[in-house]
Amino acid sequence: MFFRAKEVAMKKILALILCLLLAVSCLACTGGKDPNIPPKPVDPPSGGKLNVFIHNQGYGRDWVDQLASKFGELTGVEVNVIANEENATGTLAIENEKSTFDLVFSGEPITHFVSAGKLQEISDVFITVPEGESKSVKQKLDEFGVGELFDFNGKNYIMPWHTMHSGINYNIKVLNSVFGENKWEEPVTTDEFIKMLNRLNEIETAKVEADPSYADTRAYGIVISPELNYWSYPVENWWAQYEGNDDFYNYFYAEYYDAGGVKNVAKDKASFAKALNATGRLEALKVLAEVLDTDNVNPVSEGLGYINHQKQFASGVFQSNKNPSAFLSCGDWLEKETYAEVKAAGEPIRLMKTPVISSIVQKLEDKQMSDETLAAVIRAIDAGAKEYKGVSADDFNRIAEARSMNKCGVVEHSVALPKNARNVDNAKAFLVFMASELGQSIFAKANGGMTQPYGYNVASDTSIVISEYVKSIIKAYGGGFTPVGADRKAPLVFAGTLDMFGGQGALDKQFWKGANPELYHNNAVKYESERYESIKMYIAPTVRK
Repeated sequence: MFFRAKEVAMKKILALILCLLLAVSCLACTGGKDPNIPPKPVDPPSGGKLNVFIHNQGYGRDWVDQLASKFGELTGVEVNVIANEENATGTLAIENEKSTFDLVFSGEPITHFVSAGKLQEISDVFITVPEGESKSVKQKLDEFGVGELFDFNGKNYIMPWHTMHSGINYNIKVLNSVFGENKWEEPVTTDEFIKMLNRLNEIETAKVEADPSYADTRAYGIVISPELNYWSYPVENWWAQYEGNDDFYNYFYAEYYDAGGVKNVAKDKASFAKALNATGRLEALKVLAEVLDTDNVNPVSEGLGYINHQKQFASGVFQSNKNPSAFLSCGDWLEKETYAEVKAAGEPIRLMKTPVISSIVQKLEDKQMSDETLAAVIRAIDAGAKEYKGVSADDFNRIAEARSMNKCGVVEHSVALPKNARNVDNAKAFLVFMASELGQSIFAKANGGMTQPYGYNVASDTSIVISEYVKSIIKAYGGGFTPVGADRKAPLVFAGTLDMFGGQGALDKQFWKGANPELYHNNAVKYESERYESIKMYIAPTVRK
C-alpha cells in the first residue's frame, strides 16, 4: 500500500510538472500572456524605440512621419519610419518572421496572416480609451460601422489605418463645358449614367477651359488605364446592390438557395457551382459592358500609364489628342497622386456615390418600377427621406440599402504587429495614439481632410483645409455607409484564394475590348468550380458574421 500510494503521489507530481511545462509553453506562444486572462488597456509608454514600415504609395508617408514626430514628442519614444513603394517589403517581413519592423502599415490584405499565426494579438488596443477621451478604439470603429470586420472569433489582430473610398470620379469642368454649368446632375442609377455617356457621344464639339484653342474637341465619357482593375470597384458595388448586402456574401461562403428558397451550403462540385453562379455579378458585368463600350472610352487610354491618365484626367485635357474625359474609376488617393494638376486646374475633380444598378427593380416587389421612379426614390433618400409615396417600405429600404453601399478598402488598408515585433508595448501605444482625436487630426491635415474610420468630425476642425474633392467624399459617404468587398475573413478567400472574377485578370481592358458579360461570368464559375476538390476544406460558413 505504501508503494502504491508513493506511486500515485509520484504520478501526481509528474502530472503537475507536465501541466506547468505546458503552461509555460502556452505563455511562450502568446508572448508571455495567459490567453484565458482578458486583456488590459494599453499603458502610455515612456521612451524606447519603435520601427514602423509604411507602403509608400497612394496616400504617401507624410501622415505617418507627422504622427511619429508628435508621438515621439509626447512619449520620448524614438520612432524610425521605413517607407517603400513595394508593399511586399512589409508583407514579406511578416511572412518570414525575420523582420525588425514593429508595425507594418499595408496597402494590401493581410488577414490571411491571422490564421497563419504570423501576427500578434492587439485586443488590448481595441479596448483602450485614448487619453482624455470617453470611447475606446473599438467603440469608435463600431460607431463608424466597421468594427466587426476586425473581429476574429472575439480577438483582434489587425487595425484599419484608412477607409479608402472608391468609385466613379468626374471632372466638373469637362461636364460644364459640354452640358453647360448647372445644366446637368450626378446620375443616381446606372441607366442615368449610361444615358449621360451616350449624350457625351452625341456632342461633337466642346469648348474646354483647359485649352480653348481647340474648338473641335470631342469629350469622351471614360478614360481607363488598361493594366489596372479599377472598374472592379463599381462592379462589386453593383453586384452587392443587386444581391442585397447579406446575399452578396453568400459567394464567399459557398452558400446558395435551392428551388424551395432554402439556403444551403455547397457539399459537392455541382452545388459549389450553384453557389458561385451569383446573378448579381452577371448583372453588374452587363452594366460594365455598356459603360466601357468602345465609343465611350478615350482611345488615348492605350499605353498612357495610370499615373499619366490620372494627371491628365485631373487637368481636363489629354496632351496627345486634346480630348477631355469626364469620368474615371479610382480610389480616393486620386487627389494625392495628382495634387499639382488638381490645384492648377482649380480643383475640378469629384467622387460621386456609385449609381444604383437599375436592374435592382427585378429584386423589388414592384418589378415594373420605372427608372425615373427609381431615380426619384434615390434622390429622396439622398435628401434624408425615410419613405416615398407609392413605394412599399420593403422596396424603399431595399433601395436605401443599395444606395448606402460603398466599395472600400478599410480591411485592405490595415496595420499589424508582426509575430517577431520587439517593441510591442510602444507599437500598441502608437496604434492607440493613431486612433485618438489628435492622431486623426494629424492624418486629416496631411490628407486634405480625409479621415480614418474612427468617427472624427473633420468639419469641426477649423485648422484643416478640406479640399473640394474630399468635400465630395464627405457629401457622398460622410453620413455612414455599408462597406462592400471580398470578405477577407472568409477561409475560401484568404486560404482558398477564391476570386470574385474567376482569375480572369483586370476587367478594364477586357470590357473596353468587347468582352461578353455572360461568357465572362460563366468562365468565372467554371474556373472556381473546377478548383472544388482543392479548396473544399475552406468552406466554413460558421465563421460568417
